[in-house]
Amino acid sequence: MPFNMTESSSMPATVRWPFTLVNISRALAVLLLLPLLGGGTAAAERVRIGVSAPLSGVQASSGNDVVSHLRAAVGELNEKGEFGTHQVDLVVVDDAYDPARTRSNVNTLLRDHGVQLLMAQIGSANIAAALAARGTGVTLYAPLAGPSALYDDAMRPAVVTLRASYADEVRQQERQLKAMGRTRIAVVYQED
Repeated sequence: MPFNMTESSSMPATVRWPFTLVNISRALAVLLLLPLLGGGTAAAERVRIGVSAPLSGVQASSGNDVVSHLRAAVGELNEKGEFGTHQVDLVVVDDAYDPARTRSNVNTLLRDHGVQLLMAQIGSANIAAALAARGTGVTLYAPLAGPSALYDDAMRPAVVTLRASYADEVRQQERQLKAMGRTRIAVVYQED
């Protein structure tokens, strides 16, 4: 039975994982063929994807959930030969949701592990820290936050986003609430 990326035992049934196995497969297959991964990758047998995630600290449940889904999906795709002759390795390090640690992790992933892609960075401040990779030819793919700076054309190809920006999300929520006849709302947000 294929791995189901739409549900997680640690998340309520109403929350759906944003990546599907098909989307990850297509996206990574395309990325392996694009020069986003840097020179010489097309002939490489192993492709390394770096993930700096909060495996401990206040966002540990989110980080562990993301990493477990990525490991399962990449493992299944490798097993099925979805990457052709390539094997994809995830190199995962714990940033404890600390931007300084994220910056250090990104430098280590690039320098010591030779990752060709960074993926699924969690949190706006941590994404900003991960941008230390900008200018190295390594792309930050599918960051899990929506600060508007990530959507600037000048960020391409350093950042490839899959989700809407925070501003786009708020505009859509406003349209939906107006369509529902709502005139008053309350906002609760995480200040981190």
